[in-house]
Amino acid sequence: TISITDLDCAKANSIAVRMSELYGVTYIPGIEINCDLHGRRVRVLGYFIQYSSELFAHIENESLVNEKRASIDRVRRFESLLGRNIDEERLLKSNRFQRLSGELIAKHVLNRPEFEDCAILKPYRRDEFGWRALNKDYFAYGKPCYVPVKYPYLKDVLDVIELTGGISVLAHPGKLLVQEPELLREPERGLGLVQGPEREQLLLRGPEPELLPLQGWEPERSQ
Repeated sequence: TISITDLDCAKANSIAVRMSELYGVTYIPGIEINCDLHGRRVRVLGYFIQYSSELFAHIENESLVNEKRASIDRVRRFESLLGRNIDEERLLKSNRFQRLSGELIAKHVLNRPEFEDCAILKPYRRDEFGWRALNKDYFAYGKPCYVPVKYPYLKDVLDVIELTGGISVLAHPGKLLVQEPELLREPERGLGLVQGPEREQLLLRGPEPELLPLQGWEPERSQ
């Protein structure tokens, strides 16, 4: 049994369903969606969804628009510190998700000759992984070039998954539940924490937990 849960995009399910039938593999339609929980970005996995729903096309389109808007703002902020222009259109053309992350920008400026004499970049040219430190110092949360991305609210995402016949599972729950459990002390309507094997906790909306084949584990997912 497998499921493909691409981020903010359900398109892969169409061909996956056909290929799974061809090779006799049980396939569960899925998606992973960025969403906002009390100002914190979390990701929710949706399984058994009606992937052809226009609701998922809308989520994908909104995600691309918001990511591009934040990307351009991120570049503009860094340009003001560099004192140089960065060709964001060139970078966006090679990125189908329209997302210019801090890591991508850092790698770009450290590898382009036109930025060789920028004073603020000199400390990061000392080793091949200087882009990591540059990203952390300028693009991480609270840093000068950090730009928040607008995500749909968690409740709205859960409603979409439920309306399309799916169940919802909190992706990557460990860090959130350990470091910021207060975010889950007032669960949204229809959510509940379920204890699974190996101390794995999942946030679910769907059928009764004992009926869920997904309790306590996640199918292999594409990134």
